[in-house]
Amino acid sequence: MADPINSKNTPQRLPVLALRNLVLFPGMSVPIRVGRAQSLQAIRQAKELATQLEKPIRLVAVLQTSTDIEQNGPVVASDLYKVGVICEIERIKGNDNEGLQLFIKGLERVTLEDIREEATSETSGLASALPAGLKSLSALAVSFGNSDSVNDKSLEALSTVLTTVKESAKQLVEFLPTGSDQLAALIEGIDDLEFLTYVAVANLDTPIEDKQRLLEEPSLRQRAAKVVEIMTRTKSELQVKNEIREKLNSKLGKTQRDHILREQMKAIREELGDDATEAERSDDYKKRIDDSKMPADTKKVARDELKRLEGLSNQSPETHVIRNYLDLLLALPWEVDKEEPIDLAKARESLNADHFGLDKVKKRILEHLATLKLRGGDRGMILLLVGPPGVGKTSLGASIAKAISRKFVRAALGGVRDDAEIRGHRRTYVGAMPGRVIQGLKRAGAMNPVFMLDEIDKLNRGYGGDPAAALLEVLDPEQNDKFHDHYLDVPYDLSK
Repeated sequence: MADPINSKNTPQRLPVLALRNLVLFPGMSVPIRVGRAQSLQAIRQAKELATQLEKPIRLVAVLQTSTDIEQNGPVVASDLYKVGVICEIERIKGNDNEGLQLFIKGLERVTLEDIREEATSETSGLASALPAGLKSLSALAVSFGNSDSVNDKSLEALSTVLTTVKESAKQLVEFLPTGSDQLAALIEGIDDLEFLTYVAVANLDTPIEDKQRLLEEPSLRQRAAKVVEIMTRTKSELQVKNEIREKLNSKLGKTQRDHILREQMKAIREELGDDATEAERSDDYKKRIDDSKMPADTKKVARDELKRLEGLSNQSPETHVIRNYLDLLLALPWEVDKEEPIDLAKARESLNADHFGLDKVKKRILEHLATLKLRGGDRGMILLLVGPPGVGKTSLGASIAKAISRKFVRAALGGVRDDAEIRGHRRTYVGAMPGRVIQGLKRAGAMNPVFMLDEIDKLNRGYGGDPAAALLEVLDPEQNDKFHDHYLDVPYDLSK
């Protein structure tokens, strides 16, 4: 290997140290670990050369173009970028078998030219310690400065750029978790723009390829502008992360505070005996669901909702929605109570006692009751009462319920414009409620009351849909055994 020439502007042939995940910048000192046989050979040759010339140990550190090269595989000239940094080895620890720990300092940017493979000399005593045929690399390191022209105007512009870089760097370090004051003081004390750009880019969390491009940038002004751009982007990212972290910490702090207050409130209530605990409420719901007459599918829905309720905080608005829903499921009748046989003679007496005249109407009602008795009461029947106001239609419904010993429910439909009054609202809406049919059955507490849909001729069609169309599923005997109320969201049997 030719001896390097001492002049800074004269090309020097130096051993090449290929770096896998590091870009070294002039003025920067970094620790690295070396274990690749080819790199160990380059260090040995650099040490030999330094001993011969009685100079510090120097070589050229340059980034590999790809990190996919095997750890111990040889690096060839095409695997290296063409711009690297002459570095000086300040300290060496370790040995060849376990690897070396180096502390190196970057000196100046250079272009790598005339890259050659260098075989180990036989006199060095190193050939036997290296894999057969392995060769290190050496390159002609050609120094190159900045491409910016130097005059009074450009110096003034570079001074302005230096101030901009400092301000951007100080704004960035404000978002770092620790040591911001010391870093700000360090930045303020740097008056060399080139060194400041190297310090900034070396410490920025940016892709390794971007760092290499900044090292290769010949214009100091362009390099500084790119560094400012990267710092501005990084500052924005850190600002967003800090805001998210602060919100999360605030939320966690509030959650912990609320938990402590809830525990204290719970203890106070237990002392006063004022209220059941959440666990007691949950156990009560479980027992009521298990003891209810709901179908198996409906019980599964109720248990799933209870599980959701147990996972929510008391302050969550969803808790009230789920509790109201569970209360409705548990309040609805899910099984037909034991019925008394229909006594037609008693029914005739009851109808005659409540209403004078209306013989045709009462006769028709008795015919329907007789049919219902013959069928065994497994399915309800529909009567349509038509007449002007005040002739006794509503009171006839109450009399029928009294005559056959059933509960009576009346739903006034006059002026209803929204089909949600029949089918109910979905629980996703604020203030959602079940439809009037389900509400009526809940009030009655029975699956087979006499249910009067009053003033059905006064239904109106509005922007919320056609309530008359929604009544089809309520009244059609082929559909009403699986009536679907939007709020209830499980099938309900209206056929009785």
